[in-house]
Amino acid sequence: MDELMTVKQAAVKLKVNPQTVYRMIWSKEIAWVDVGRGSRARIRITEAAVAQFVGGRLQPARPVSLR
Repeated sequence: MDELMTVKQAAVKLKVNPQTVYRMIWSKEIAWVDVGRGSRARIRITEAAVAQFVGGRLQPARPVSLR
């Protein structure tokens, strides 16, 4: 099972502000897990979700024509 991270931990790993992680969650750019019930629910993000997000953002370099 993947380790669950808090929003703050995911932000550190992604090198962004925690508010950016919340925006990625609400815009469905990154998967998250709801841990808890009701108003005490907690958002957690798996390491796999972070890796998948980063992997989806990385694109191979394209050759550039200098003509």
